Amino acid sequence: MKGGWNLMRKILLLLCCFTWNQAGAAGFANEDLTASGAGVANAVVASADDVSAAMYNPAGLAWQGGLQILLGNQSRYRTAGVDVNGSSSSADVGLADVGLFALSWMPEGSDWGVSGAIVVPFSSRLDWNDAFLTSPQQLGGMDMEMKRYSLDSIWRIHSGLAVSLGVDSYDSRVLLNQNASTFSGSGTGAIGLHAGMRWQAQPFWMLGAFLRQGATLDITAGNNVLSIQLPDELSLAVAHDVDDLLRVELDIKHTRWSAMSDWNVTGSALSLGLDLQDTTDVLLGATWYWRDNTQLRLGYAYEQAANVADALQPALLDLTGHRFSAGFGGMMSGMHLDVAYSWVTYTDTDVTGTWAGSYQDAQQSFLFSLSKSF
Repeated sequence: MKGGWNLMRKILLLLCCFTWNQAGAAGFANEDLTASGAGVANAVVASADDVSAAMYNPAGLAWQGGLQILLGNQSRYRTAGVDVNGSSSSADVGLADVGLFALSWMPEGSDWGVSGAIVVPFSSRLDWNDAFLTSPQQLGGMDMEMKRYSLDSIWRIHSGLAVSLGVDSYDSRVLLNQNASTFSGSGTGAIGLHAGMRWQAQPFWMLGAFLRQGATLDITAGNNVLSIQLPDELSLAVAHDVDDLLRVELDIKHTRWSAMSDWNVTGSALSLGLDLQDTTDVLLGATWYWRDNTQLRLGYAYEQAANVADALQPALLDLTGHRFSAGFGGMMSGMHLDVAYSWVTYTDTDVTGTWAGSYQDAQQSFLFSLSKSF
């Protein structure tokens, strides 16, 4: 056990080297991908041991024999507002529910398998038509959704180590309003790669890593094109089974938001100025196996804005905040039911620059999923 603690200290020191950058997402990243993951604030890259691993780190499926299928849903609620010169305005932030799907197949006795997933990792709606009426330009709003289709191959190298390699394809739509101009377009087929690793380093210690390449999306509407560079993502994780009843995990997720430049629509005057910095999320999760096939989950994540405050872009509003989550999983009629609640509370932030004001934001997510093994 002493050797395990020494290994843990070295890993934590390495992971903490990444935490000096600011954490968070540029106002439209949807971090909650499944109910089981959301329950532990998505700290599952090292320990995901069900079909939801297809969305976080498919290498974790190497020890899950047979065919597994997951279906789920996410309902999201958000409140956002701004005080400008003593006048308060709220943004229209209605968000549609999104569906979740994953499957995996590891043939019995084989070291090879495949998995697939459909998620919505980027989605937002913010309409500021009632704010900034005296600013140099009227902000208007944005409504966008990016659906990701992933396909992976999985290789169990030996009893304690597995890797995965996969490809992502995106189906996207974006609606932008600014002054009297509107852009409404869609795009399909953008491609990115990703790779994962899961290693049982010690009897009660697991390490995980996952790297996703950011794709370049071309959103078209007639002759007008909006090109969006999605960020690269790197996750490093360590999990520890305290005993047969409790598992804890720490994940560090570094996101290269600085690669995303201004959103300029060619052939149009529409433009969203962006000044984003790379971020590092810190995620903590705990799972209590209090009965057979029954889990209770708790999670926390510290998040800070990718937007530079003095150059904040309200259409991608992103403030410093804290994520708290809880979840439950158990068997029901031969299927596994998972439910989760995630709440992000943000600090009121005073912003200078073009879109000066005092901003407020809060978000909630409710998720459920059903999975079955065959």
